[in-house]
Amino acid sequence: MPLRHIPEADLPLTYQLIVFDDQGNERREPDGSLMSEKALAAIREGVSDIFVMSHGWLGDMDAALSQYDAWSKNLLSCRTDIEEIKRRGPGFRPLLIGMHWPSKPFGNESMEGSFAQLQTRADWKPALEAAVQDWAERLGNSSEVQNELRTILSALVATDDPEQLPIEVEDAYRRLDQTLGLGSGGEGASPGADRPEFDPQAIYEAARIDETADLESGSFGSLSSSSLLAPLRILSFYCMKDRARNFGEGGAHRLLLGMQEAEKTGSARIHLMGHSFGCIVVTGMAAGPSTDTSQRKPVQSMVLVQGALSLWAYCDSMKYRPGTPGYFNRLIRSNRCEGPIVTTFSEFDKSVGRAYPLAAGMAQQQAFEVVELPRYGGIGAFGIQGLDTITTGLEMGKTNAEYAFKGRQIYNLDAHAYISGNHGQYDAHCDIAHPEVAHVIWQAARPN
Repeated sequence: MPLRHIPEADLPLTYQLIVFDDQGNERREPDGSLMSEKALAAIREGVSDIFVMSHGWLGDMDAALSQYDAWSKNLLSCRTDIEEIKRRGPGFRPLLIGMHWPSKPFGNESMEGSFAQLQTRADWKPALEAAVQDWAERLGNSSEVQNELRTILSALVATDDPEQLPIEVEDAYRRLDQTLGLGSGGEGASPGADRPEFDPQAIYEAARIDETADLESGSFGSLSSSSLLAPLRILSFYCMKDRARNFGEGGAHRLLLGMQEAEKTGSARIHLMGHSFGCIVVTGMAAGPSTDTSQRKPVQSMVLVQGALSLWAYCDSMKYRPGTPGYFNRLIRSNRCEGPIVTTFSEFDKSVGRAYPLAAGMAQQQAFEVVELPRYGGIGAFGIQGLDTITTGLEMGKTNAEYAFKGRQIYNLDAHAYISGNHGQYDAHCDIAHPEVAHVIWQAARPN
């Protein structure tokens, strides 16, 4: 894809869109070229600031372009911030890069119709096979995965909201979980394995008790309302976390190394911004693989918007497992970000606020109804926790707010006044395209 020109922008603006496959390998353009090579060429010619963006659970190109267009337009709208950065660092010449990685269990197509047909059509078998194939492509297109999905989805026709999962469905869920091989390492494990032991019965019962905990109302996919599918939604949730980590530590990290190598003068500053599972991507991008202990140039700032990863992921010592660091603690320990790390959280983010309790088999637990920090919760609901370098009690302000961010500090911003779901979004999780959010990115990026 050529340079993306932002439609209806007040000023001319372009960004590079680099597309990856589900293995973290960059996809070539129709002419055989690689967009990363064009980005690296621009860096060699001389840029001052590189802004790299990662979306979250958005799998199709249209959704990625729509989100990156909106983010870029909002960045450009903050003219006072741009002028201030120019004043602090003459020669301001930014480069914007968006990374597209297949991350949604539903692409351009909608699964909702398939599930509805299973429950209403007399000739439901063709719809069943279509649904099995759709899910198998997202969870792993093996015969084992397809067989378990067939058992689970067939139950939508055969059952009517039973008090407990039918034993054959529970067994199928457990076999599917084992086939996926995600692991259940608890809150300190890698994203995807940072979950309790998978208990489909507990998840099902929690979803039945509190039907509003269903994820189909949020941003992690549009599904049937049947609680019987709640364990399947949770498995998909953690599969995407695992993919985000693999991509971040793989293809995205290699892109970062290439940018740092291409930047000859050592003066270009790299800023990372992620949303949802994209926060896992950019963290893995900066941290590199868990085996990477090399000394190299850090990135200059990170902004993690409504992160769908554990609130303990960065900590030195977890509250519930003293002495055990979070999986991404090496990002902090190795100083892979020399500037501020800023998170946003919102009580209106139903997707992050409810996904973690449901995964743990707990019903009727919303993010801001708990007195103490939970064992399983996301930074989009609580911010980063478990470090001495965290500043709390801050609220996201207007586009003239002065945050005075400092290097190697973490700032948790309460963003409920803006990330609220009151701007055409059902769920606040994706209600992020605001100048106030862009202002935070500029404030984190500007030189001190």
